Amino acid sequence: MKNIKKEQLKKCIFFILEAYERLLHDLGINVAVGVSLDGINYWSDNEDWTDDEIKIELEKYFDVKITSIHADDCDLPGIWIVYKEEEA
Repeated sequence: MKNIKKEQLKKCIFFILEAYERLLHDLGINVAVGVSLDGINYWSDNEDWTDDEIKIELEKYFDVKITSIHADDCDLPGIWIVYKEEEA
């Protein structure tokens, strides 16, 4: 790889939209997930989950520090979880 600085590289965990929603359900976060021009949308009839609460649960699950969560809505909508590993 050429012409890339260390600070330009990020580590990501990628999910297709359905797999991300399934992971959240497995973690007890019962929400529907959608992608729009505004980013990731979460809906639930009986629970209120904030982006920060979801991020905390994902950090526990993956044992990493999540720096951001992004969505893309190209041919196959996906979720990108950007993280850095905790330093020992």
